[in-house]
Amino acid sequence: MITLELEKDSIYKLMINYCMPSLIGMISQTIYNVIDKMFVGHIKEVGYISLVGIGITLPITTLILGIGLLFGTGTRAKIAVLIGKNDIKKANQFLGEMFFSTLVFGFIITSVLLIFNKQLLYLFGADAQTYPYANSFIKIILVFTPINLLGFTLNKIISADGNPKIAMMIQIFGTTMNVVLDYILIFNLSLGVEGAAVATVISQIIVFILCSYYFIKSKTRKLTLNLKNIKFNIKTSVQIMSLGFSQFIMQILMCLVQIIINKELVYYGNYLYVGIMTIIQSILLFLLQPLYGINQGVIPLIGYNFGKKNKKRVLKILKLNILIAVLWTSLGLFVVEICTNKLILLFNSNIAIKKDLIFAIRVFLCMIILDGLQITLINFYQATCNAKISAFLSTLRQGIVLLPLLAILPHFFGINGIWYAGAVGDFISFVITYIICYKSFINIARI
Repeated sequence: MITLELEKDSIYKLMINYCMPSLIGMISQTIYNVIDKMFVGHIKEVGYISLVGIGITLPITTLILGIGLLFGTGTRAKIAVLIGKNDIKKANQFLGEMFFSTLVFGFIITSVLLIFNKQLLYLFGADAQTYPYANSFIKIILVFTPINLLGFTLNKIISADGNPKIAMMIQIFGTTMNVVLDYILIFNLSLGVEGAAVATVISQIIVFILCSYYFIKSKTRKLTLNLKNIKFNIKTSVQIMSLGFSQFIMQILMCLVQIIINKELVYYGNYLYVGIMTIIQSILLFLLQPLYGINQGVIPLIGYNFGKKNKKRVLKILKLNILIAVLWTSLGLFVVEICTNKLILLFNSNIAIKKDLIFAIRVFLCMIILDGLQITLINFYQATCNAKISAFLSTLRQGIVLLPLLAILPHFFGINGIWYAGAVGDFISFVITYIICYKSFINIARI
């Protein structure tokens, strides 16, 4: 039985079995998000300015991801509960109503963003030189946003349906197609930034088709996507969005931070510095997203044993999780500090402000170990259903700490103040997180 496995099996065996699918899936998703930037950065003559153009669109793509998490996280949580109760009929109804809500909301957000696309891109830091590249990329992405949201959400539900490996394989296939199409469309067909966008949306359409096929034809599915269930239900929509709201707020804060950073980069420097932040954020994804994948697998391990009041097993899982986070981020920090030049070459080989880029990467990411620890500790609160502390710590760095630092430090240190804000924000956020966690660990010892 699964419950006996969670209670008795080796921690190391459980970590491998539960974390590996989500880890591979998260790495695949990271490649999916970064590969466009790598290919675009190597377009002859206009590579770096094209990279800047994509960087300017990051607040919009972050908002789209937030909407995906709003529907995907909420639906997955609700459907998992319904399947646990063996209420498959209700789960099927919920699936169909989610499909309709996501599709309608996708069309609404697409329409609004397309109408105000130009104004938004200039708000986010575009100018006459960078706007054509940003616009060429984002307008194609926006047209297919409803399909992207549906594919993202359905993939999350496949995991809740008891088939995380299938969800992972679909992600990997979509990522592989994106890489292949990027190369063909950007370089072989010389489509530039538009080619990167087309490659992305084709891979998103493929993911949507495969996920839809799973819920219609797969023999291993518990749930079925029926046409009769695809309808609007206000109660369902509210439930979905309430369950996924904390994830959505985190993305909104990230979107706000990206907007402010882009504006300050242009104000204290010029549009070239937006490319620096685009590269930094891409490296950051590779360093931190694997930890999110591991943490997703750890949640049921901690949650079950916490519910059983097995304090020794809870602490053992948490310590192993922390050790993995420290080792991974330490390796990442070593690579960042020693191989900065080689990392830059992945995105562009001819950067006019290379010295500034090297300095920015090393400073902004110097506290990455503390960042990894904070992510792991926040995950502990999610696993033990402490929603209030989890929500507070999740918004701590992006909203409570980083925004004031971005307002203050550049005023004194100019463009370098932005890089200092990232490092100082990581340090302050971790200290606050540690103080809160220390009290919680004392309480665990009393379970």
